Amino acid sequence: MALSIEIVSPHGVEFSADGVERVVVRRREPQRSIGSEIAIYPRHAPLLMRVEPCTMRYTCDGVTTEREIPPGVLEVFEDRVTIAVT
Repeated sequence: MALSIEIVSPHGVEFSADGVERVVVRRREPQRSIGSEIAIYPRHAPLLMRVEPCTMRYTCDGVTTEREIPPGVLEVFEDRVTIAVT
């Protein structure tokens, strides 16, 4: 099993990837100034959360790639990770 990622902005789909083994992003937490990271794997429970501007890391075929993302909202549903950014 694998994840698919999609980053969308008001301008459309900014990035997408399939066959993703893991996604790591920084979530926004009011009680912590810098938030904390969360790792998302296939079969993750449904989730909706705010994300901080951060370096997202995702792994495909054992290779980890980094991508800068602005603040937004992340949704996990049925092995699909969607990040809506401004």
